[in-house]
Amino acid sequence: MFKKFIIGTALLNFLFAPMIIGQAVQMPNPANFVFSFTLAGFFIMAASLLIWATRDLVARAPVVFWSAISRLAAITAVLYAVPNGLADPSQYAFVLFDGLVSLIYIVGSLRVTGRSVLDFLLWRIA
Repeated sequence: MFKKFIIGTALLNFLFAPMIIGQAVQMPNPANFVFSFTLAGFFIMAASLLIWATRDLVARAPVVFWSAISRLAAITAVLYAVPNGLADPSQYAFVLFDGLVSLIYIVGSLRVTGRSVLDFLLWRIA
């Protein structure tokens, strides 16, 4: 079940890439054009790594764990940006979705490997 969840969320990452590129092409903004393509590439890379990790989840669980940590960093950015007028309040939906995904990724990685959060944070993966 955990493996299927990872694959499902990875496929969503694949879907975001063309959406980001499409928006950049339809409404070009010199300040964000290259950044949009870079962000789309990041989504493709993240999705590929997550799908690769599911092939041997015990050995590659750190990929899933650190994906969760990167999602938590993005959540932190939204929680700062919205109250300071740097993002639309609709971004809170992102916080709910990615917060749940992050929690499942972390708990699942811990259960699959039997390791602790500290083991992952300190790269004690052997």
